[in-house]
Amino acid sequence: MSSQKSADLSFSVLDLLNSERNAFGMREKDYERYRHHCSSKIHRLRQVTGSTHGNGKTFKKVDKVTADKVKDVKTLHLLLFQAERALVFSEELQREATATGQSQNASIFAIKKEQHSRIRKALGYALELYTLAQELSARESARLDALTLAEIAIYLLHIQAKAAFGKSHHDEAIVKFITRRKLLALLSDTAITSHAQALANQAMDESDPLIRFCAYKQGRKQGQTPAEQNEVDAIVADFDDEAFEEGLPGYAKLVERVTQQIAQRDAAEGGVAKQMLEPITWAGETIEIRNAEVVRAMVKAQSAVKSLQTSEAKEREREEGVKKTAKMRTGSRGKAMKRWDNALAALGDAEAIARRQIVDEQDYAHVASGATLTSSSPTLVHQYILFLLLSFRIRRDLLFIDSMEAPSTRSIVKTINAQTTKKKIQSQVLGSRASSKKQATAKHYAKSDISTSRSKREEALKALQAVTKLYDTIVQSAEQIAGLTIVEERENVWRGINGFEAYVKTAKCLRLAQMHAILLPTPSYSSAIQLTNQATNYLNRSRASLFPSGITAIEDAVQEPVREVTLTDLEHLQQDLRDLENAAKRAWFGQVIKKPLFYDTAFNYVDLPMDALERLAGRGSRDSAAQATGSSLLEKVAEPVVAAAQAVTEKLGVPANAVPARIVRESRQREATPGPADEMVEEKEQPKSSGWFGGLWGGKK
Repeated sequence: MSSQKSADLSFSVLDLLNSERNAFGMREKDYERYRHHCSSKIHRLRQVTGSTHGNGKTFKKVDKVTADKVKDVKTLHLLLFQAERALVFSEELQREATATGQSQNASIFAIKKEQHSRIRKALGYALELYTLAQELSARESARLDALTLAEIAIYLLHIQAKAAFGKSHHDEAIVKFITRRKLLALLSDTAITSHAQALANQAMDESDPLIRFCAYKQGRKQGQTPAEQNEVDAIVADFDDEAFEEGLPGYAKLVERVTQQIAQRDAAEGGVAKQMLEPITWAGETIEIRNAEVVRAMVKAQSAVKSLQTSEAKEREREEGVKKTAKMRTGSRGKAMKRWDNALAALGDAEAIARRQIVDEQDYAHVASGATLTSSSPTLVHQYILFLLLSFRIRRDLLFIDSMEAPSTRSIVKTINAQTTKKKIQSQVLGSRASSKKQATAKHYAKSDISTSRSKREEALKALQAVTKLYDTIVQSAEQIAGLTIVEERENVWRGINGFEAYVKTAKCLRLAQMHAILLPTPSYSSAIQLTNQATNYLNRSRASLFPSGITAIEDAVQEPVREVTLTDLEHLQQDLRDLENAAKRAWFGQVIKKPLFYDTAFNYVDLPMDALERLAGRGSRDSAAQATGSSLLEKVAEPVVAAAQAVTEKLGVPANAVPARIVRESRQREATPGPADEMVEEKEQPKSSGWFGGLWGGKK
């Protein structure tokens, strides 16, 4: 029994209620579901604590709980969830009354009466819980610490303020709300974990709109700027300690006890906070995360990212000092990829939680945030986490590209030169007539670089295809980053993302050009040249974005770069493009095109439609004048032939008129090239010679 009495009764009210509400419907404002959950919870707690109403038909009233009867923290949980059930029932009735409308005044009156009854019941349970906690905390054994008492007081003030606000007692409600906010601010400033701090901040954000409304009802003038309108600290500063004591009797004593307990805790733990979220600064602006779930996820993400950065730093130091073997590199690479996966998984969880918070805020406007992106806006927080996720995804993909054994531009250029020289030698040298020097040159180029065999070129093509796909993924991530609102609103950040995107597209076009240059079975040098020209345009755009005129360091031009790109990187990329383009041009213009089969036969023995070709060429068809000019030229050329024939006949004693006119006429005409069929006809028509046996064989008939 003594061990049970000395049990610790301290617990976090804010954490318990936050987890229960989010898990059982309050995230979607499903009041009925959460109310049924509270009823089931109360039933189980009554069975455990022995606080049932009896068995059978007889009703047994439960005795009032005193400090001496409290043996377990579940007794306090029972009172807490009884108050929570009554409170959520009143909120459900309030929404029902709002949805009913003004047409049924009697029905609305009955609903509101029931609502006030339920909130009074919740106030009674909360006051009983606070009184019991005060007695337990005031004892010498101190079974309940001051932090738990402060959180119970915060819960009591919340119900009291809700009840006063529902009755339109704005003077009383604002005092309760501000006293509650002061206690929450104290817990937030002294929290030992980021999750506890976020719980306090989240509770403050929920009551800030009501504080502003109550101040407006009191006649307080609003600020001239939106930032002043959303500032609640100025309203809180108008109230002094007397108002806080009026809102919660014993406020000063409670604050003193909480401060003493925090000082003792810090002294025992050395003043070191655990699991605290590091301050977030992005593009010169501090981003504050106030949602408890997002904070918890971001703490895990920061831990994973910090572990990744530490391991990478150690890996770089080890690589600088020791030259590793291939086996060691493979093992370390696998561990590095596992750390990258852990960091990306943690960031992915944080992004999903932040996105869900935005959906909840859009559906149910219960979070104090304006339409603009403030430093603690859920939209700003979500876009920042998404920026981190995509940035680390890009870096991981770039690490994949570096680890792949893709051929370099130098090896591709050597391959193009080797293929071009080999084809030239094969076209110039035929078989055994090749000189020994040319044969040796051909063997040398046949053994050089990746052009030695088809298998090596296939491996190079596969590696280039994988690298190109990774570049596609990087381009998609960069485009998604460029489309974020926080990036578009900041010119320096947008310029850096735009320049990096152009840089990645340049590298992608370079890899595609390399693929076309060694493509199987026949390289496409024209496509490679076209891709290098497109890559040059991307490179110029990247240089203009990252390094404007007069700037040589990327830090002076852009903010939050995804990856640091230097002028040296751009110059190396430009040199690779120039080398590949020159090699592709030499190979393209030096190609020896093999003629089609029967090309010479068709060219010599097929009459070409010259008139049609000239008409297509735009020269028009031959007219009669051109034909006359051609015939006169033929006659002039045929005159020397006729004169020579007459001279021969005179020497032989043949009369001049013996030369038939058809010879002259045929000589003036163009002789056609005899074909194979004409020669066969002439052989058949040639008279057979008559020899000794000519009369019998082959003689004329």
